[in-house]
Amino acid sequence: HQARLFKTVNPLYNAAEKLPSLRAFIQAHPLHFFIVYNRIVPYKSGTIMNVISLLVRKLPKGDDPAFDRLFDAFVTGTEEFRNTRLKHLCSMRVAPSAVTGAIWLMGGEKPVIIGKGYIEQKQYVGNNFVEIDVDVSTSRTAKMIVGKVIDNVTSVVMEEMLVLEGQSPDELPERPLAAWRWLQINVDSCIIDLDESILSEGPSPEMLGRQTSSEALLPAAGAAPAVASPRPTTGAS
Repeated sequence: HQARLFKTVNPLYNAAEKLPSLRAFIQAHPLHFFIVYNRIVPYKSGTIMNVISLLVRKLPKGDDPAFDRLFDAFVTGTEEFRNTRLKHLCSMRVAPSAVTGAIWLMGGEKPVIIGKGYIEQKQYVGNNFVEIDVDVSTSRTAKMIVGKVIDNVTSVVMEEMLVLEGQSPDELPERPLAAWRWLQINVDSCIIDLDESILSEGPSPEMLGRQTSSEALLPAAGAAPAVASPRPTTGAS
């Protein structure tokens, strides 16, 4: 649905349950299945920028059986399974040499399964969502590259994609899970300075009694139309 940037002092983990507006939205749509993809990025003066993308499943079950099998396994499987299957792709369509030089110095643009020890990931699973939190601060290389992007972001056009990696014939061909573009954004104009006192400390009463382990179920077939990109926000297209 959308992407939002939140500035905090502390990393915002488990945003789907702790951030009131996000929690309320997910709870208000129980027949839809969501992926919350949150990048936790060091920002200015010791603060954190939490880049949260909210994605909703749009592909009806049955249209792509190979995708259905892999997506079901991703949702109901273990944390280890999800870490070895979620693949991130990034392409700099427009960027100054300070950004492209840093990327190519580190091996260039190529798909990466972040959960294979590159960057720390945390995962949270609810009745109708999976949240993946990627903590960029845990990788010196990632911090350097992302820092270059932030420093030059008003001159950057960047496209990102998430894919579940198929590792057997019955999981192929791969289908993009989601894709979006950042178009020369002005971070200072769209970042939200979040009052962390409003964050919940744990699951809301509505979440209690629901499955919050890796055994969460998909919604009924046909109830929730694979996953769509976030809708454009200021600076994103």
